[in-house]
Amino acid sequence: MKKALHFGAGNIGRGFIGKILYDGGYQTIFADVNEELITALQKEKTYYVEIVGESRQRVRVDGVSGILSHHEEALIEQGLTVNLITTAVGPNILPYIAPAIAKIIGHRAKNNQEEFLTVIACENMIRATDALRDEIFSHLTDIEINYAKEWVAFANSAVDRIVPPMERTANQSTLDVMVEEFFEWVVDKTQLKEDLGISDIVYTDNLEAFIERKLFTLNTSHAVTAYAGALLGLETIAQSINDGRIRAFVQQVMAETGEILIRRHQFDRASHEAYQQKIMKRFANVYLKDSCQRVGRDVARKMGANDRFFKPIGYAKALAISYSSLLIGVSFALSFSEEERPSVWASVKEPSDGLEQWFMTIHGDEKILSKDDYIQLRTLLDHPEASLKGCVTPCIK
Repeated sequence: MKKALHFGAGNIGRGFIGKILYDGGYQTIFADVNEELITALQKEKTYYVEIVGESRQRVRVDGVSGILSHHEEALIEQGLTVNLITTAVGPNILPYIAPAIAKIIGHRAKNNQEEFLTVIACENMIRATDALRDEIFSHLTDIEINYAKEWVAFANSAVDRIVPPMERTANQSTLDVMVEEFFEWVVDKTQLKEDLGISDIVYTDNLEAFIERKLFTLNTSHAVTAYAGALLGLETIAQSINDGRIRAFVQQVMAETGEILIRRHQFDRASHEAYQQKIMKRFANVYLKDSCQRVGRDVARKMGANDRFFKPIGYAKALAISYSSLLIGVSFALSFSEEERPSVWASVKEPSDGLEQWFMTIHGDEKILSKDDYIQLRTLLDHPEASLKGCVTPCIK
């Protein structure tokens, strides 16, 4: 049986990546800093995944174990025996796990281990594995880097599955997790050195198209739905997307990002519109009970130059495509109060150039928006909810 070492034993790690690895015939060792989760994995060696769509099913994942991330010797010992290393820790945590993976590769090099190892970062970040590889290489010697270039494959990926917090009953394990029925894990096959043997992965030689389709359609619209819902006092994503005003506005955002994707990647228009409708139905899944607060958190990261709002805005500018709805979405995000903390707009409204200074901090360049964009954005921020007036479509059934 093949073995995988997965960094990140949270809901996404267990419910999404861990489930696919299990179905692909892998024995998975989870590494995490959370002692409660690791202790439970070591003791129970199994957990259940509740999959919710039009129906609900409960499936069991067996043969799992856990290691605390700071237990270096145990990590290296397991790392010498695995075929695959995956992550689901969040982009900002990748630099912190890179030294551990570097030590695993260093020991494999020292042992002259002529067996392929594949590393895949499963993060909401474009070319996350490339970023992780660069961090890992910064901890390796030249000899170890040469070994890695021959025996270690670093494959970029795109991942898509909604994994909300789960309300557990008294008889459910802390390891049990709920996921939506839909999932997509796409891997750049041109970067692989061997067949992973996992049929649920989509292997492609055009990963950028998949990454941008997911980022601009799922992630952008998910965030917009959360911010608009919070603006109207709604609690969940399902409630938000079933509000006619929000639904119509999200469709406007999808129309803009869809035009960008069709122009950039020559997507078939009808097929892409069907994908957009599938996303809308996913948001309306009442079983998920995904909160607007959870989806909307970390506004500053979501405003990043390569993230779900400003990456498509940059392309829209270059392609001369309207981005007025995306800019309204930005105004919703900047109006979002995260866990009762002041919104970004409340914090930067004064001084007069506070907004430009904030974007300079986030992007390193306040000129990511034009002077006219800033004028329009300030107008929108004064009354953000007004942008939803007149937007009405039927609820999703």
